[in-house]
Amino acid sequence: MLIHPVWLLIGLILGAGISAYYAATHLSVDTDTAKMLDPDLPFMQQRDEVETLFPQDKNSILLVVDSPIPEVSETAARRLRALLSPHSEAIQSVYLPTVHPFFDRQGLLYLETPELESLVGDLAKAQPFIAQLYEDFSLKSLVSLLAKALRYEEQLPVSLNPVAIKITQAIEAVTAGQPYLLSWQNLLFEPRQAIGHTMQFVIVSPVLDHDQMLPAKKPVQVIRNAIDQVKVIDGIPVKVTMTGEPVLEYEELISISRGTEIAGMVSFVLICLALLIGFRSWKLTLATLITLTIGLAYSVGFAALTVGSLNLISVAFAVLYIGIGVDYATHLALRYREYLLEDASTGEALFHSLRTVSPSLFMCALTTALAMYAFIPTAYRGISELGIIAGSSMFIVVLVTLTIMPALLALLPLKRPQNAKPHRTLFLPPALASFPQRHSLAIKRLSFFLLLAALGLVCGVEVDFNPVNLRDPNSESVQTFKELLRTQETSPMFLTTLAEGEAETKLLENRLKQLSTVEAAVSVFDLIPSNQEEKLMIIDDMALFLGPQLQRPLKLKAGATTLSDLRNFLKELNRQSDTTAIEPEIYRRLTQSLDRFIERCRSLPKAQCQTLVDRLQFSLLATFPRVMGKLSEGLNASPFGIEDLPEDMRARWVAPPNIYRIDLFPTHDMNVLDNVREFVREVREVYPQVTGLPLIYIESMQVIVNSFIQAFATAVILITLLLYLILRNGRDVFLVLLPLVTATVFTGAATAIIDLPFNYANIIALPLLFGLGVDSGIHMVHRMHQLPEDRSILTTSTARGIFFSALTTLFSFASLGLVSHVGIASMGKLLGLGLTLTLLCTFFILPAFAHDSPRSDSKSSEGDI
Repeated sequence: MLIHPVWLLIGLILGAGISAYYAATHLSVDTDTAKMLDPDLPFMQQRDEVETLFPQDKNSILLVVDSPIPEVSETAARRLRALLSPHSEAIQSVYLPTVHPFFDRQGLLYLETPELESLVGDLAKAQPFIAQLYEDFSLKSLVSLLAKALRYEEQLPVSLNPVAIKITQAIEAVTAGQPYLLSWQNLLFEPRQAIGHTMQFVIVSPVLDHDQMLPAKKPVQVIRNAIDQVKVIDGIPVKVTMTGEPVLEYEELISISRGTEIAGMVSFVLICLALLIGFRSWKLTLATLITLTIGLAYSVGFAALTVGSLNLISVAFAVLYIGIGVDYATHLALRYREYLLEDASTGEALFHSLRTVSPSLFMCALTTALAMYAFIPTAYRGISELGIIAGSSMFIVVLVTLTIMPALLALLPLKRPQNAKPHRTLFLPPALASFPQRHSLAIKRLSFFLLLAALGLVCGVEVDFNPVNLRDPNSESVQTFKELLRTQETSPMFLTTLAEGEAETKLLENRLKQLSTVEAAVSVFDLIPSNQEEKLMIIDDMALFLGPQLQRPLKLKAGATTLSDLRNFLKELNRQSDTTAIEPEIYRRLTQSLDRFIERCRSLPKAQCQTLVDRLQFSLLATFPRVMGKLSEGLNASPFGIEDLPEDMRARWVAPPNIYRIDLFPTHDMNVLDNVREFVREVREVYPQVTGLPLIYIESMQVIVNSFIQAFATAVILITLLLYLILRNGRDVFLVLLPLVTATVFTGAATAIIDLPFNYANIIALPLLFGLGVDSGIHMVHRMHQLPEDRSILTTSTARGIFFSALTTLFSFASLGLVSHVGIASMGKLLGLGLTLTLLCTFFILPAFAHDSPRSDSKSSEGDI
């Protein structure tokens, strides 16, 4: 490689180009998180069973439509359905659970019998009022009715105070040029809850393309275009937000890409700076960066050839490669520089560097590869694929480092600087470097007690099971999700069970309702109202006095009410100033606001004045026809059973062959982990075959934790055996593993102290810490055998290489702590913490424990360093 460096470089660069091209054409990114876990896991099979029987809810997007006026919310929901349905290339289906023609017709049957009787009584009293509005549908007619009501205190279906307040608000808003709509639904029907009233849900089944980095990009764009068209309806603002797993993942990927782009540039600058400081040579820095780039090209080609597609976890192999690749290149470059400082020629320096560094690099590659391969047999497929790619990449990185790096150094030879430091101070000054040896006993005792304390603190390590907590808290989907969690009626954290046949379903539903953690159990049978015959008789009575007049269409006409009509109404109000039908303060505010409106109109030209009056008429009466239309449709109610439900509604609750779905909603706050565990535990005791987000979150995190425990235990055993076979010395094996074990325990204890829980994202940092910890220990122990007794390991280029390779890795992740994505930021923090502790353990604890151990190769001459 030193004889023909140019041809070697050309051949390797061509090979890297071919590898990169193959990866660009064959390597894809699969962002489907459902494939991250082994599909044969019981809870995954249960989820698949429910999704197979009820595919409508799989990967659905939930739109939450909210406005202060229920009629506007309903109109916006219907309009969204009309806007989204034609886009079959991005939207599979659109379903409105609370706005459905079926409910328009059968809605009155869902009222309790006393509520229905009360409604009939109120409407019977209001029949003259309704009839007059149908005769003359105008603001003039409305104020005339109000004036009569002030005199007789009857004819209106509600108390006069709410009506007077609403009319006052409308007058004040129109006078100020602000939008306003009076909700006749609120006036005539007392709202019981926000869902289906001011808040509407739109469930969208998107077409996802998992071959793209952003599978939900097209559906999200279509939905946002539709939302832009319903932001204002009849002058009333409408708030539409969306959430659901596809949107959460979409915004998560956007957040990650935006944050990591900036973090990547910052870390690249910091890495280059660290290499320049560590190498004190732009040539060594350039050679290291070129080596990393070529090696990465080979690694992505290998990934394309073996795995074919990356998931959201295995895509991190590039970070692992860079972190460990810098380590290997740094040790070779610094050892080369050290030999140059010993007045060796370029060829001699390269030869001796390769001879002394290669064994430790190969050993590092083997041990780190074993650490990565240990993840392959785990049930966490995301990290399993990462183990395949990252483990094999360790051999690529060592081969590339030992071939390309020497060729580059041969073409970019260094000159020995005139002011070079003596070789005994290549890193720390001797006085500081000898600290671990001089105080070895104290360090050993302190390490022992700190390790005991840390083991106690490790028991307090927390695991955050909820992936939503890892995403950007300022993103729309996360805020909407957490908003829905606040109420039991809207919480997406519910469980689902399946039952066969009507009898079994009703029996199971009744049993589940008795559980203390279950607020409600809902099945298709809850969609069938009770006492239908009795209610239909009441509805028939309502139709007798309301039916005929409700058949006539209502339409507001411009100019139907004039300013003089409002003046007459004001005069009537002033004449009735001593009325007891309206509270004095409400009465005073009404007359004052009407007087200001009239004065405002009089100051305008006639045409503009009439426009203002028409606007007031619209604000007060625009929703009345919609409410009367729904009431008229409700008079056509008929008896029905499960078989009469619309197919799109029935299919969400009943699947062939005779399989029924039961949804269980929690009693307690699902933001609290203990509540989630108790909810899942209690339900599973009654019926083990259950699924849903609470169970999936807990089980998934448990699988991930178990996978890491299994992988680490396997890795420790295999690496220990490998080290013993190679080193043939139990003391050396102990010294290599010592900083890794202590740093791991200290890191776990530190996370408990600073309240940094492990989660889906930052747990990926553990393999990198493991690999670097093993590598550092190997480099230290291997170099110690090459040093004379009177020289500290901390004065050598090996210690310098460990420090600056750790520093470059630390810089590559430190900027991630500033990313808005909570999971990525926590990974950056955990890596920074772990790398710092690993470095301290390697530089202080290892030399202290190695102080009294014999060096089997201590007779090596100084020139072999």
